[in-house]
Amino acid sequence: MTLISERRKVVAIHEAGHALFDWLRGCYYEVEITLDGTQLSGLLTHRHYLLHKQDAVQSMICTWGGIIAEARYTGEDVWDVSYSGGKYDYESILYLADKFFPEDNRAVDKSYVFSSKIVNRFWKRTQKIAALLEVRDAIDSEDVLHALGSYNYEFYQNRILNPALKVMNAPTIEEEIRSHCRLT
Repeated sequence: MTLISERRKVVAIHEAGHALFDWLRGCYYEVEITLDGTQLSGLLTHRHYLLHKQDAVQSMICTWGGIIAEARYTGEDVWDVSYSGGKYDYESILYLADKFFPEDNRAVDKSYVFSSKIVNRFWKRTQKIAALLEVRDAIDSEDVLHALGSYNYEFYQNRILNPALKVMNAPTIEEEIRSHCRLT
């Protein structure tokens, strides 16, 4: 196996770790792997707006997904990946924690622990997404849906998102709506 093909596998699994969370949420996204000279890199593009703590929690655990998947695949320590291939992801997580959870100095760790559980639970599906990326330069949510099938959003909300929000001390979507209704 060449260095480029091994690096492509690593980038594919990293990007698949991100894409897993968008698949669980049922939202539209695109993933691509590009070769810039001899450097392979990946990019996940999705349309998310960070308006509330719920959005920040989802973005943090999705961002951790790439770092955690790469670390699991390569056998590297997750913190080593955070400072190398996942450096920009980790900086994004730090930014979100500082912006949305300034009162919680454990927000980064909490989101990491939660994301780890999800990546481990859905590891085989993460590998399937990566396998698509290994043979194609770009995939989108339709390709992943075709390979994995759909995921029940209500189940995602009740079994994944709401527990994550609780761990992060963020209001659930229903609580946020109720609080806005009381204000008007």
